[in-house]
Amino acid sequence: MPVCQAIDLSFSSGDNFNFLNLGSYQGYWSPNFSNVWYYSLLFFYTISLVFTAHIFLKHHRNYKKRFNNYFTGNSRDNLQWVYHANICILLASVGVIIFCIVSEKITNILPILAIPFYTFYAVHFLNYANIFKYVRPIVEEETNKVIKASPITFSQIGNSVGEWKKKKLFLNHNLTIAVVAAQISTNRTYLSSYLNVYREMTFKEWINSLRIEEAKRIIAAEKRITLDDICERTGYADKSYFSKCFQRYTGMTVKQWKKMPN
Repeated sequence: MPVCQAIDLSFSSGDNFNFLNLGSYQGYWSPNFSNVWYYSLLFFYTISLVFTAHIFLKHHRNYKKRFNNYFTGNSRDNLQWVYHANICILLASVGVIIFCIVSEKITNILPILAIPFYTFYAVHFLNYANIFKYVRPIVEEETNKVIKASPITFSQIGNSVGEWKKKKLFLNHNLTIAVVAAQISTNRTYLSSYLNVYREMTFKEWINSLRIEEAKRIIAAEKRITLDDICERTGYADKSYFSKCFQRYTGMTVKQWKKMPN
């Protein structure tokens, strides 16, 4: 592949990739040296991209687990825009690598695509300050914190959780694990450990399972109840999210469930 032209790398995920331009001028170096330099840096960039993607996905998985162990619903606080933005950057970077091997000229369209991307990123980044207070407990939590709770501790938490369920406090809106931990006189670290280890569920999964069971009981007793009323009585603020959870836990839509005989 000829490398006599400078390559436009305005939309790359790392500034180091711009060094490929140094090897793209045959007027300064011999063609052989230029090719070796060019493909060596392309290889280095590819390895760096794989490593960066691995690190990001690992941190995203950890954050998502902590999010599901803190909040109960589907919220913007889960920072999905960060995930989507990084996936876009990853795909663009892979595209750059492919274009550099196949045709350098195609990379000229990447700066045009960068305009809507950075607009999207800037809007969400500026709004991040408004929601940081909500996600701060998750961000500051230790990623690999290991809790060694004794069977006695789990037994005590289990008893407290049982009493808490009888009062149906899981139907309250805007629950977080910190709120529930305070209600059962423990801390969120132990409660999270109890749910993850003993019940093999995240806090979010546990609350949703309790709410869906209550929704099933309500529907069985009141076949004509509206979706809005079910959401209000089971602690859900978002009808679409409730419908998604209901179908995930029951395998049926609310409408289909209503048609079933008691």
